[in-house]
Formats: sequence, structure tokens, C-alpha cells
Amino acid sequence: PRSGTRLSFAYRASRGEVIWSDPGVTTGSPRVQVDHDRTSARVSARMEMAPRLTINVRIEHRESRYSRRQPAEMGNLISQIFSYNANGLAWECGAAFFDADSYDARLYDYEGNLRGTIASPALYGSGSRWHVVGSWSSVPWIRVAAKFAVLLKEKSPVSRELAVQVEVRM
Repeated sequence: PRSGTRLSFAYRASRGEVIWSDPGVTTGSPRVQVDHDRTSARVSARMEMAPRLTINVRIEHRESRYSRRQPAEMGNLISQIFSYNANGLAWECGAAFFDADSYDARLYDYEGNLRGTIASPALYGSGSRWHVVGSWSSVPWIRVAAKFAVLLKEKSPVSRELAVQVEVRM
């Protein structure tokens, strides 16, 4: 790759307290306070492969553990996004593959979207998410953009999204 390569590593650890219902208690309060530990490690790379082509790659591992529940629930994610910009046309194609034991081990993948909105779906279970975003703004007073995304879990379509946006500048 050209000299425009950036590599980053992030590690996060947090502990919170939650109120937990204890179904085995028949007398007294069935609720107890437990610790909820979360850790995550993420490696991200951004590479400028050509003057108009950029590739983003992200690998993430997450663990979630309650002090009363063992073992830890885990989530893994790998995502890749290709971006191309030239002469008023911009394209972004991305795919994310994930495997998370539960919603507590969920992962987030920040993907491109229409201007003014942010997409960051919670990914849990096992599956993949694909998206394509394109925009055209060659004329100074108009911009047209569209996005299509599909979320697949366990090889069955869960959701499909289609959005179109037209901006007129006066």
C-alpha cells in the first residue's frame, strides 16, 4: 500500500453493577447486586490503495461476564469497507461477519450512510451484514444518494434496508 496506511489498537475494560434476579431464592429479596465486567480489543487499519480508493479493515473481540455467571460470553467481528471517490461519484461497499454468544456480547459496526444519519446496528448471534452506499453530486445544485443493506443471521434474511436521499441546494 501507499504511505497512507494507518493502524490502531484499542483495548477497553469496564465494570458496572447490575441488579440480578435470583430465581432460587424463596424468602427475602430475590434481587442481588452483581458486577458486570466487559472487555474488548480492536485492531483497525485504513489503507489508501490508490488516490481514490480506500480500504478499512477492523477486527474486534469482546467479552462480557457477570460475577454470578460463568463462563464469559464472547463476540468476534471482522469487517471490511471499500470506498471509491471520483468526479462527483462516491461508492462504499462493506461487509461485516460476526459471531456473538448473546446480546451482552454484542458488537457494533459503524458503516457509511446517507448524509445526516449514522448507522451502527447492534450485531449479535451469528451472521453477516452487507451494505452499499452510492452518491452522485456532479451538478453543483443537486446531490443524489442511495443505500442498500442486508442483515443475515444464521443464513436467513433478517432485514433489508433501502434508502434514497435527494438534496437540492439553492
